[in-house]
Amino acid sequence: MKQKKTQKDKDGQELTYNKLENFTAKYNILYNSKRMMEDEQRAIAKLKKENYQVQLTVFDEPTAQGDPHQLMDSLVQKAYKIINNKQESKYINEAYLIVGKANYFKGSYYTAAEYFEYLKKSSETQPEYKPVAYAWKSRALLQIGRLPQASAAVDSAFMFLDDSEANRALVNAAKANFLVRNGKALEAIPYLELSSESTKSRVDRLRWTFLLAQLYKESGEKEKSYKYFSKIAKSNVSYDMAFEADLQAAFLQGEKGTGIDARIKPLKKMLKDGKNVDYKDQIYYEIGNIYYAEGKIDEALAYYRKSLQQLTPSQYQTTETYLTMADHYFHNKEYRMAQNYYDSVATVLPADYTNVDHLRRKLIYMKDLTQVFEEVAWQDTILGLAALNASDLELKLHEYGDKSLQAKLLEIEQQKKQEKKGKKVVDNAYRRTNLNDFQVNNASYADNKFYFNNQDAILLGNAEFKRRWGNRQLNDNWRYSQSSALEVAANTEQIAQDSSIAKDKKDKKIEEFDQEAWLAQAKERYEIAIPQNQIAYDSIHQIVHDDLIKIGNIYRDYTQDPTEAIIAYENFLARYPSSAAAAEVYFSLYRMYDGIDKSKSLAYKEKLIQMFPNTIHAHVAQDPYYLDKVKRDKETLDKAYARIFELYANGDHVAVIQQVDEELQHTEDKQSIVAQLRYLQSLAVGRVGRVDDFVKSLDKIVLDFPKDSLVTPLAKENLLFVQNNPTMFDTRVNALQDIKSDRIAFVDEPSMTEWPALSINGDYRTGIALPTKKIPEKEKPKEKVVAKVEEKKVVEKVEPIKKEEPVKKEEVVAKVEEKVKEIEKLQAGELTQGDAKSNIGVNGNVNANVELKGLNITPGQAKIDLGPNDYRDKELLPDKGVYFYVINVESPSVNLAPTRYGIGQFNRTRYAQAKIEHILRNINGENQLIFVGPFHTYEEVKTYEARISPLMSDIMKVPAEIYNTFVATKETIGTLTDGIQIKNYQKVYSEQ
Repeated sequence: MKQKKTQKDKDGQELTYNKLENFTAKYNILYNSKRMMEDEQRAIAKLKKENYQVQLTVFDEPTAQGDPHQLMDSLVQKAYKIINNKQESKYINEAYLIVGKANYFKGSYYTAAEYFEYLKKSSETQPEYKPVAYAWKSRALLQIGRLPQASAAVDSAFMFLDDSEANRALVNAAKANFLVRNGKALEAIPYLELSSESTKSRVDRLRWTFLLAQLYKESGEKEKSYKYFSKIAKSNVSYDMAFEADLQAAFLQGEKGTGIDARIKPLKKMLKDGKNVDYKDQIYYEIGNIYYAEGKIDEALAYYRKSLQQLTPSQYQTTETYLTMADHYFHNKEYRMAQNYYDSVATVLPADYTNVDHLRRKLIYMKDLTQVFEEVAWQDTILGLAALNASDLELKLHEYGDKSLQAKLLEIEQQKKQEKKGKKVVDNAYRRTNLNDFQVNNASYADNKFYFNNQDAILLGNAEFKRRWGNRQLNDNWRYSQSSALEVAANTEQIAQDSSIAKDKKDKKIEEFDQEAWLAQAKERYEIAIPQNQIAYDSIHQIVHDDLIKIGNIYRDYTQDPTEAIIAYENFLARYPSSAAAAEVYFSLYRMYDGIDKSKSLAYKEKLIQMFPNTIHAHVAQDPYYLDKVKRDKETLDKAYARIFELYANGDHVAVIQQVDEELQHTEDKQSIVAQLRYLQSLAVGRVGRVDDFVKSLDKIVLDFPKDSLVTPLAKENLLFVQNNPTMFDTRVNALQDIKSDRIAFVDEPSMTEWPALSINGDYRTGIALPTKKIPEKEKPKEKVVAKVEEKKVVEKVEPIKKEEPVKKEEVVAKVEEKVKEIEKLQAGELTQGDAKSNIGVNGNVNANVELKGLNITPGQAKIDLGPNDYRDKELLPDKGVYFYVINVESPSVNLAPTRYGIGQFNRTRYAQAKIEHILRNINGENQLIFVGPFHTYEEVKTYEARISPLMSDIMKVPAEIYNTFVATKETIGTLTDGIQIKNYQKVYSEQ
C-alpha cells in the first residue's frame, strides 16, 4: 500500500513513500534514537559539572576523542537500518542526520562533518534539512579548528531558513556558538535572544537565558542583566545555577541603591539564608567588591579574607579572591605581599578558570616582575633622597626609618600573639596527641539510644579509653602492654618541653630588641645608597632605564599582556623620551596600538620616524618588507664575501680592492658584513700599498663602524701595533708581507691551504711560526678549502677529529633516542611532564627575540634571569667534562672557510689568551660540524655560547635556515655519526 505525497524530485516527478516503512521507521527506530540522543546529551552535561561563575558556552560539547562508544555506535546501527532497509520511507535524511550527530557526540568530528555535507547535498527534496545540515557542520568544523569554513557554513544556514522554530533555534544558536568561542561574545546577544525565543527545549532556553544575563552584564546593560538573572533565580534549575543567578541579581539590585549600606543589604540577606552556607565565600567576595569600588579598601580586604576563611570554599572563588588581593597589593607597590598571593593563586588555580593559559603565563613571570618593580621603587626612592637638601634629607631619613621601625614593632606584636596561641597549643598537646579525628557518617545512624549508634557516645568513649590506656593495637593481651601509654606520655612531655624552650628563646629575643639601634640601622641603609657624584647618579638612572624597558618587554613578550606593556612603555617614555632604546619602545607602541587606537598608533609611528629616522625600527615602520630586503642584501653580500675571500687567499689583492668597491658602491648600510668586507679590503690594501694607505683604510673602518665588535677591535689593534713599531715599516715597500717563518705577522690573514690543513703553532709577536709535519701526499684528498692563520696560539685544522672510542657510546645513543621519543610524546600531548622517565624540562634560557606580527625585533634589555636549569640532564651534560661548542651545518658541500675565519676573529678579540681551536668535520656526507673548544666545564662552554650567539648571524656566511648550534661533550660527539643522530641530539639539547 503506497501513499502519495505532494513532494517532487529534481525531475519534477511526484515522490511516493511507503506508509508501512514510514510507520516502522518512526516508531521502531527514530523514537528510540531520539531517547538515546537525549540520554547522551544529559551524560555530557553531567560530566562537565558546569561552573556558573564563568561565562557559559552555548552548548555542552562532548569530551570524547572518537573512540568506540557503545551507545552512539548502537545509534548508528539503528540509523543504518533505515538507510539500508527502508529506502521507500521519508526518513532517509533523518537517518543521515542521526549518524552525523552520533559521530559528533562520540568525538569523530571529521566523520560527522562529512555526513552533514552529504545530508546538505541529498536534501534537495526535503529543504528543511539544509539549514540543519549547515548548522551542525559548522559546529563540527569549529571543533576541529577550521574557523573560516565553520563561519561560512553557519552563514549559509541562514539562506535556507524556513518557518520551523526548531530550525531557527538551532541555526541562531550555532551562530552564537561561533561568535562566543571566537572572542566575540557580545555580538552573539541578538542570536541568543532569537534562539531562546524559538527553542522548545526548556534546558536550552534556561541555559541561553543565563548566558544572556552574563553577556548583558559584561556589556553594561545592567537592567536587562538583572531581569534575566532574576528570572533564572526563580526558575526550577540546579541550585548552583540558581544561587549564582540570585547572587548576581542581588549585586545588580544593590547597585541601584544610593548608599553603600543599601548596596550590600541584598547580599547580607543572602548570608542569613541557611541554604547558602556553602556559598558564603562568593557572597563575601561580592560584598568586598562593593567596598573596593567605593574606595573603602580596608573593609574590602577584610571581606576578601572572610571569603578565604570559609570552611567549604569554591576552588574557583578562592583563585578569584587570591588574584584580586594579589593585584591590589601589586598596584599599591607592596610587591612582596603581592608575590605571596600570586604564589597562592598558583596552588589553587583550577583548569577551567577564565583565560587560564594567560593567567599561567602571568604567574610564571610575576616573580621576575615583582623583583624588577621592587628594584625600580628602591632606586626611585634613592633618587628622590639625592634631590633633597641637608635638612629635608634628615627629616625624610627619619620618616623612612620610623616606618621601618613601626613595621618591625608590628612584626614583634604578631609574634607575641602567636606565642599566646602557641601556649594554648602546648596546654592541649596531650589532647591533640591522644584524640584522633574520628569521623562518623551521621546518615548511617537511625537510633542513637544504642551506644554504637550514638556518635557523641563513641567519641567520648574513645577519648576516655585513650586517656587511660593510650593508643593500643587491637590484639590479644593489650592490657599488659604499657609501651603505647609510655610513648604517649613521653611525646606529650617532649612537645611541651620543646615548645617551652622555643618560647623562652623568642621572648628573650623580643625583650632584647633595641629600637634605637634598629632606627639607626634603617636610616643608614638609605644614607649609604645615596649617590655622591654624577657617575653614581647616572648609574642609578641607567638601572631604572633598563628595568622599565624590561618590565614592558616581559609584559609584551612573555605574559602577552599588551595593556600592561603599553602602560610600562609609556611610563618609560615619560622619563626617558630621547634614549637610544626609545626607538624600540616607540615601535612597540605603534604596533600594539594598531588594533586598539589607530590615532595613537599613527602618532607613535610619526614620532619614531621623526626622532630615530635611521634605525631599523623606523625603516620597518615605513616599509613592512624592509627586513626581507635586508636579509636578501645580506645573503648577496655573504656570497660576495666568500668569493672575495678566496681571491685574497689566492693572492689577487688588486681584484679584492676593486670588487669590494663594486659590491658596496650602492650601499651605505653599516651592518657587520659591510665592516668585514672593508676589513678584507684593508688587508688587500696593506698587501699592495704603503703603510700610510693601510693605516688610512683601517682608520676609516674605526670611524665608520665604531660599534662593530668583530673587526673594529682588530683594526684598532693593528693600528696600535703600527703606532708602537714605526721603525719596522721604514724599509717596507708594502705594509703587509708574505707569511714567512722569519718575520713578524702582526695581522690575521686568510690563506689557502691544502686539506687537511697544516697545523701552525706560534705567536706572531715572536716572529716564529712552526709548521707541523706535513701529511704525506697520498693521504691528501683533492678537495681544497680556504683556511686562516690565527693570532696568539694559532691552530688551523680542517681534519676529522682523532677517532677515540667514547665512553659507553651505546648508552649515550640509547639515552638520546629515549629522550627524543619522550619529547615527541610531550609535544603531542601523549605524555605529561610528571610521567616522563627523564627530566625533560622547560627551556631555561629565555630567548629575547620576539616576533611581532611577522617582524623579528630583538628587545635590547629583555634579559630575564630564570636561575639555574634544574632540569638539565647531568649524565649528558655534566658539570665538568671536555666540552665543545658545535655549529651544525646541514649541507656537506657549502664552503665554511669564510665562516671559520669569522670564528677566529671572534676568538682573537674575546679569548686572546686561551687556546681555543675550531675543527671542521664532515659527517657521513650529510652534515658539516664545526667544533670550537675544548672547554673543561659546562659553565665555561655555556658562557662561550652566550657570548658568540648574538654575533652568529654576522659570523656565519651560510643561510640561517641550514645551520643550528648546540653544546656537547667529547663522549657525545663520538655518537654523532649521521644526520639523524645529530638531529636527535639537537632536539634533546634544545629542551635542556
